[in-house]
Amino acid sequence: MADRRQHAARWSAVIARPPCPIGLTNGLLDPVSGGHLVDYVAQLTGAVPIWRLPSVGHYPQTEAPQTVLDSYFAFRQTMDGH
Repeated sequence: MADRRQHAARWSAVIARPPCPIGLTNGLLDPVSGGHLVDYVAQLTGAVPIWRLPSVGHYPQTEAPQTVLDSYFAFRQTMDGH
């Protein structure tokens, strides 16, 4: 996608050094931004907590809403003391 090529350096920099705490919950079956994106983020930085959803596609919030909610609460727990 053209926008990914155009903005790759800027987007990668924000993920590598986020201005605020971030986490990633992602469906690995998403053909647009699935497992390959998760692998890229994991390589880019070890500081971003990642929740991989192996049997979920592009819309994790509707395909696995409870799992997404659980990952959100787990992310919030990583913020304790910050």
